[in-house]
Amino acid sequence: MIEQEEQILFSEVQRFRAWWLWILLALLAVSIIYPVFSNHEFVEDIWIPAIIISLIIAFFLITKMETKVTDKAIYYRFLPLI
Repeated sequence: MIEQEEQILFSEVQRFRAWWLWILLALLAVSIIYPVFSNHEFVEDIWIPAIIISLIIAFFLITKMETKVTDKAIYYRFLPLI
């Protein structure tokens, strides 16, 4: 962790907030869910793809990269992986 005597020169937090990424994920989700509503029948095989796309969307929502540059070192953290 950053020690008290280190001076922070730069700090940044980046997230996946590109509009084209969210449109792509929304189109993917709609293409998976649309067959259920168009046939007016319950499709049992929809659960696995729906869970997978939900996990992908949740991953992009919680993922962020934190960067701190001090006079002694560069620190980074890529959540939720590191």
